[in-house]
Amino acid sequence: MIAESYRAEDAMKAFGLDPNSTSRPNWFLRERALTEAQSATRDAVWRTTPTTRAGRLALVDYARFQIALFTGSSVEDPDCPAYLFRDIMSAVTAAFEVDCAPASDSALHDLSGCNLAQLARLYETWEGVFHHLTGAGAIPCFTSDRRSGFTPAGDVLDREYDRAGAFLSTIADEVRSRTAVSADDRHERLGVLIRHELNTNGRPVDAALLSELNAQPDR
Repeated sequence: MIAESYRAEDAMKAFGLDPNSTSRPNWFLRERALTEAQSATRDAVWRTTPTTRAGRLALVDYARFQIALFTGSSVEDPDCPAYLFRDIMSAVTAAFEVDCAPASDSALHDLSGCNLAQLARLYETWEGVFHHLTGAGAIPCFTSDRRSGFTPAGDVLDREYDRAGAFLSTIADEVRSRTAVSADDRHERLGVLIRHELNTNGRPVDAALLSELNAQPDR
């Protein structure tokens, strides 16, 4: 869609730069057709939500291009018309909502039968997978340049990274819902929740969790 719109814009630009374009028979029909193609392909881009990181980056670049095209101003500081800003923000927001949506997993895991020790070991195991995928994302065969983002293999890796992170959150939520009935259970529960805070926020920020941790007699 984006490539088609760029082609339509180029065709209109070429028509405008041709000094003989309006001297040809029925030139206005050609101009109308170019204008309709320009509008139709642009609207199609705004209505199409990209499903890959590369597509989302391409949409952002396209939005900058359209702002500059319509205003003649710098793409770094555009004076964007209200209607164009509305269309751009609608398209970009939809694109990044896809990126930020929780990873879907058709094979939902029932963790209710696991005790706290089992949940803790499961979290530790999956945490290793999560961190391995984090590091693997920098391998050249998975990562292209800034504009195109991940390679096709990298897109697969990125989706699995999201799934791994989502499963860690699922385990942590299950652990958080449990009540520890022994000192061992309490250590397992707090250990998972603290690790999850570090993985999620880089440091413990949950006030209730910190209060619970500080209240432990053997901390």
